[in-house]
Amino acid sequence: MRKLLALILLSVTLLPIANILYSIANLHQSVFDAASGVSFQELGTIQLIMVALLIVAYLILLLKSEGVPNDKKMLWAIALIVFNVLAMVVFWFHYIWKQPEYRSAPFQTQ
Repeated sequence: MRKLLALILLSVTLLPIANILYSIANLHQSVFDAASGVSFQELGTIQLIMVALLIVAYLILLLKSEGVPNDKKMLWAIALIVFNVLAMVVFWFHYIWKQPEYRSAPFQTQ
């Protein structure tokens, strides 16, 4: 069940990337057709809202995650805000799909 939810989160995370690729592939059509230009604007608005919601969701996952070391949480928060969708895919792979083991104390040998 957990893997299914992780895959659903990944598919929602990849939707803005697919939208960008779709927009680039059909850009020539929007230049000549005013009606499709409006639909591209609507897609852009939807994409902005979706990315903003994804940033909030990933920041909540970051704060609640015990798998991310505390000293890296601020770095990940900045990366998620600045590089958003690209950083989300990397974060998803490292901390949601793989589920690393978190060690609170540094490894010490005796």
